[in-house]
Amino acid sequence: MTLNSYHLKTLFDLREQEKKKAELFFAQTQAAYLEQKRLREILVEKLLQMKICRENFHRTYFSGAENISAAHLRMRDSHIKHLRYQEELCAEELFAQKKRAKEFKKKKNLALTKMLQAAKDFKLLEKHRQKWQLASNLILQKKDEDTTDEISLTQFLNQRKRANHVPHR
Repeated sequence: MTLNSYHLKTLFDLREQEKKKAELFFAQTQAAYLEQKRLREILVEKLLQMKICRENFHRTYFSGAENISAAHLRMRDSHIKHLRYQEELCAEELFAQKKRAKEFKKKKNLALTKMLQAAKDFKLLEKHRQKWQLASNLILQKKDEDTTDEISLTQFLNQRKRANHVPHR
């Protein structure tokens, strides 16, 4: 193994490691983003259910309100306000979750960009390595041919010398 091939192999191994790390990091950020997205969808559903529940309470509380005392009406109205307050808290949590999901999406996109660049660098180096290997093989083949030609020429000259050399009698 020549010095150049050693450096090329080392560089190739480093690029391969970078590519694997980038792929792993992308997979992790993708999973984290999908988890944040799933949590956001859960909160959207929760908020929708809270609104439906509040509206149902409102309908049932005030459908027969003529026969109910003022204290009961205030109590029911207080309960409805409490439900609205919980909806507002859930809406704030949903807003914060949406921000987190956007942040994770940015991280995922950045990781995707890094992964694609690492894959591109790896492929370029792989092509370079193939070209270098082909050139090295051609050089070795040429050296082998030159050595074979030199050996053949030496043998031919030795045979000619023997044929021309007449022993003294």
